[in-house]
Amino acid sequence: MRCKPHIVVAMGLMVLVWAGSGFAQDWSQWRGAQRDGKSQPLTVPQTWPETLTRQWTVTVGAGDATGALVGDHLYSFGRMEADEVTLCLQAADGKEVWRDQYPADFEVGGPARDHGGPRGSVAVAEGKVVTLGIGGILSCLDAKNGEPLWRKQSIEDYQGVAYQFDTTMSPLLAQGLCVVHLGNKDAGTIMAFDLKTGQRRWICTGHSPACASPALMTVDGIELVVTLTDKNLLLLDLDDGRICGQIPFGGQRGNNITPIIQNDGIILSSMGQGVVAFAVQHTDDQFWVTQQWSNPASQLEPRFTTPVIHGQLLFGYGKKLFALDLKTHEICWEGSRALGGSTALVNAGDAMVALGVKGELVLFAPTAESYQELTHYTVSDKECWAHPIVTDQRVFIRDTDSVSLWTLTQ
Repeated sequence: MRCKPHIVVAMGLMVLVWAGSGFAQDWSQWRGAQRDGKSQPLTVPQTWPETLTRQWTVTVGAGDATGALVGDHLYSFGRMEADEVTLCLQAADGKEVWRDQYPADFEVGGPARDHGGPRGSVAVAEGKVVTLGIGGILSCLDAKNGEPLWRKQSIEDYQGVAYQFDTTMSPLLAQGLCVVHLGNKDAGTIMAFDLKTGQRRWICTGHSPACASPALMTVDGIELVVTLTDKNLLLLDLDDGRICGQIPFGGQRGNNITPIIQNDGIILSSMGQGVVAFAVQHTDDQFWVTQQWSNPASQLEPRFTTPVIHGQLLFGYGKKLFALDLKTHEICWEGSRALGGSTALVNAGDAMVALGVKGELVLFAPTAESYQELTHYTVSDKECWAHPIVTDQRVFIRDTDSVSLWTLTQ
């Protein structure tokens, strides 16, 4: 047996040591290539321009899905009338290279009806583009020409698993697998498909989603899918989907926070719980999940914003931007700028980038001393729920129906 689930919850005095990982050139899936919110370092100018330069804007359809930037191509996902549409654009000028579209066959109702387009980020790996539509349609396309390689869009395609619901999670691509979590408040299923063939490799049932997206961690050479359900934090063996660790964590269905991975540690943030840190140990073929510390302060309760780590600091957004010291577990500062109900954060090296839901782009220094805003710009008069994609002097902004390229050059 590969792993055995074992759970221990204990508060301790152990301090987790967090080491930063390298930056990736491409933004190839949710929260970047490593799903950690880190981009290529931004070249910080001596003098910030008064305004950003918009190079191009392309209508990509309604939705909140973050695109993917791989090489010189930008992949976007949106809804145009009754169809969900994937576009491949030239990153330099926004010109269309190819598109794929299909009937969405799903209408969002209730409080979320104003967000009727897809929400899950585009993912790219091994020359393939993967999208997960708002109603649970999972597509794998050839990155060169957009030709569909396989698509899951019926109960039969999912081998009997019910799937159609307001899908919010972003697919995880790793080791030739595509991992998705589908379902509603009454039932849920985590599944892995072979990226090449679309054949289902494993399934884990009985866990309703929390509208969150999974992360990936490695412990003693074993790769684990780490994800929030509506009631638990789960650790699954990437190879076969077996539950290796499970610990109660009330993520709530509206909590879209991705687990933050640093070495053998996990940090979670949640409405009603603030920030909580866990350590994961592997001994005698068992995994032990141990709660290390928590800070339940009300200002550390983001609903949509997954924090990012820079050195020994965790930066997040609850009611306002904040910095948390990972050694003392105390709040260093709370920013003065309110950016609405959601803010997407990106660690761009010498500058932290925050895109508020109101279309305001804020850059601030990654320091513990105080909130030091470097500059801010208005980049859209529409709502922005997707992450900005930052690469050197370029920032790609996705609002409710379009993608724009902005540059920092004066």
